[in-house]
Amino acid sequence: MKRKLFRWAIDVADRVNIFFKDTFNIDPKRKVLEGKQDLLTMKQLDSTIGKAIGAIRSDSTKCDIK
Repeated sequence: MKRKLFRWAIDVADRVNIFFKDTFNIDPKRKVLEGKQDLLTMKQLDSTIGKAIGAIRSDSTKCDIK
């Protein structure tokens, strides 16, 4: 039941996004994601992306990238 409700909510959100995109030529989902990315601090980026690419060690000490 939870899966069906979640899938329904995602489908409705996608339909609303497509409607706005077709009608008003704006992409609300993209605008929200871009706004969220703009609010990230460098510390947050380092702790997520930096660790994933190996630029920052997991113990928060910096690695030398060459």
